[in-house]
Amino acid sequence: MSLTTTSPIRKIPTEVLSMVFVEYMENSDDPNEWAQLMLVCRSWRDTAIRTPALWTRINMAYSQLSKKLFLQRHGQFPFEITLAKRSTLNTPHPPIFYDPLPEDRLAVVASHRLVLSFPWNGASAIRKCAAEGVIVPGLKEIAILGHDENDDPTICEQLLSPLLNLLGMRMFLHACSSIGPNINTFFIDLSSIGGPPDSHLHTEVLRNLVQFPALEDLSIGGVVGDPCPHHEHERIAFPEVSTLRLFDSEPNALQSLLRRLDLPKLQSLHLPTYEIELPIDHRDIWDYPWQRIYEPFLNPPETSIYHVAVTFETDIHEIEIRPEEPSTFPTIHLSFSIPSDSSPDFESLNPTELFAHTLLAMAALPLIPFDQVRSLSISSRLPCNWETFADGAHSLPLLAQMRNLQSLSVSRMGVTPLLKCLTSFPACQALNNLSFEDSLVNARFLRLLKFQRHRHRVPITNVNLIECNKLNLSRGW
Repeated sequence: MSLTTTSPIRKIPTEVLSMVFVEYMENSDDPNEWAQLMLVCRSWRDTAIRTPALWTRINMAYSQLSKKLFLQRHGQFPFEITLAKRSTLNTPHPPIFYDPLPEDRLAVVASHRLVLSFPWNGASAIRKCAAEGVIVPGLKEIAILGHDENDDPTICEQLLSPLLNLLGMRMFLHACSSIGPNINTFFIDLSSIGGPPDSHLHTEVLRNLVQFPALEDLSIGGVVGDPCPHHEHERIAFPEVSTLRLFDSEPNALQSLLRRLDLPKLQSLHLPTYEIELPIDHRDIWDYPWQRIYEPFLNPPETSIYHVAVTFETDIHEIEIRPEEPSTFPTIHLSFSIPSDSSPDFESLNPTELFAHTLLAMAALPLIPFDQVRSLSISSRLPCNWETFADGAHSLPLLAQMRNLQSLSVSRMGVTPLLKCLTSFPACQALNNLSFEDSLVNARFLRLLKFQRHRHRVPITNVNLIECNKLNLSRGW
């Protein structure tokens, strides 16, 4: 008996192996890199063929035979179609005018997501479906990507002029709105129109998005260039958009664009991620003019904040500011990152220093009334072993503003300096709910804090300790 037939991996159930294949596909940069798994053995190949979820990402640049295989094996799962670039173009006409194959049309009818990248090979199938009056009720999402710096030079040399790109995009968007009345998510990188920065062209593109009445989630990036004075007072209305995500844009151009958008139902605003370099300083975090971007959405007399959440991730650190009434202003998501190549000493960055500078930067965040905050949560997902929380000198400027704070939650941190700060300084006098999860807690300071709260006649009524480590709770509190 050969070793291959007795290998432990042979004992994995087929259903589990299928789940592993699908997970590998979803986390891979190349959506069809999983196809290499079919070369391992006959068993894996048969498992991949019988897993319909693997056959849902189809590229219109594939051969006709490959498209037929995807159509046969995707089962009832909807397609994610990529209208992508090819290595060469054999015709001077843009691909949007190519005659589509029958397989292209069948794939469009079964799709739920369209991903475009110049030269949009296969977009003619969308246009033909629209001309025939075809409706694709399952189509929910469209993504128009910008030009990749790794694009093949033979393609980049054949880029159309921005005006022709805009014309092609306008035709495509009209076709998509005809076949997809239920499209509710749109991702667009405005650099996809090519050419020099031109806010006039950006405005023209956004005008064409108005024809998607069910749009709820809108992502906009690549906004660069000087504001166009001709459109300064023009309003572009998206009546149903509740989530706006911004990325890779210049602050001045982005600010001008946002002032022209009419978003009456906006509930969530994601600002672009700002990259800062080491050595880190709390003033560097706000070098990026976030204030000018979210200022149009705030009305200070009516602004009322309920919850603030700070999350430290491995790559991106986020601050979420959630209102008490969603109708007053949207939930604001601020994020920043520290590139690993920004300093040769990146590996020596102390997470405690990161926490401290972030809290100091938050205390200086303009237009945000922290005195109305009711709930604050701070969590760390960094690969560290309960790094010490920022000391009082760094956390007090923020906590001193939160006079009405009632609930404080901390996850995966050493919170003794925080407890000392709350005990030694008259901050957060309304605090009555503490929650520590998977953290390092010193019971002595918990007891001292409880005693101090009784003196101020604001006792802490609820303390939750979830999977905390190295606790000394032999005397209760």
